[in-house]
Amino acid sequence: MKADPSFGPAYLVLGALFNQMGRFDEALRSLDRESIYNPNSWQCAYEMSRSWLGKREYERALLQANRAQSLSGKLHPGPIHLIRGYALMGTKRLELASAEFEAYLDAEPNGQLAGSVRVALAKIKTAMAQRPDSVPLPAMSGLFASAK
Repeated sequence: MKADPSFGPAYLVLGALFNQMGRFDEALRSLDRESIYNPNSWQCAYEMSRSWLGKREYERALLQANRAQSLSGKLHPGPIHLIRGYALMGTKRLELASAEFEAYLDAEPNGQLAGSVRVALAKIKTAMAQRPDSVPLPAMSGLFASAK
């Protein structure tokens, strides 16, 4: 970034690293800079959705996840469904969250997070049948561990 401050991908990588460290405000600043140079980057929108999810700003996370999906087309549906599922859980829209988790499993049935998503989905469905207003967010693992 010192050599070329207008090299957008550097800001994307930095934003992703800040997300991994749980430093969401710094991630958003870096990703905002990336979006200036690459406004049609689905990766930037995706990382922004992770940042907003980490900050528990679920509606903003949904907006960015939807933007990432529209920019990526059908290239990376699994991770986007996963982000949307967690964000929808945060807004207590559990039916929609379940649908997103199921879509994730359709896209990546053997994915790295498939097992934990199946467990979360089962817990959501059980809790919804018993008392839907008391469903806690499941523990996020792997790629999403920093978004607790």
